[in-house]
Amino acid sequence: SLLSTAVSGFAIYIQAWPLLVVGLLLSLLMLVCGGQLVGRLIAILRVSEKHLENFGQANFDGIIEAYGFDQLAGMTLALKRVQTRLGFEFADTKRRAEWTRPWDDDYEEVRAESPDMFDAEDDRQRQIYLDMIAGKYPEPKSPRSK
Repeated sequence: SLLSTAVSGFAIYIQAWPLLVVGLLLSLLMLVCGGQLVGRLIAILRVSEKHLENFGQANFDGIIEAYGFDQLAGMTLALKRVQTRLGFEFADTKRRAEWTRPWDDDYEEVRAESPDMFDAEDDRQRQIYLDMIAGKYPEPKSPRSK
């Protein structure tokens, strides 16, 4: 941009019209390249925003395209690493909740981390277990007479 302005200004000063055309072509080239860069930046930001919204909804699916060697490529690679790490963390938390039983020592901790993985029956079984630990056993049921 500075070069094309200098060339154009010098061409006008010495009245070299072919040189002015070169300066204007350089300006046009800079405008086109700048437009492409801005377009790429906007496209990558839109895709990144979509992926981050999905991460917020615990959806780690989708392929993040990362190519190039500039800062935008570095940003998309970092986003890809975040996707991978969060996906593993979420899967581990879910697996831990699926394998936790009401009589496990870490039941309360896991229930607090993943409340949507437990239901009222799990809580009822936990209370029965805690009561039995405390020496409170349910009344035995008597058989029905025919």
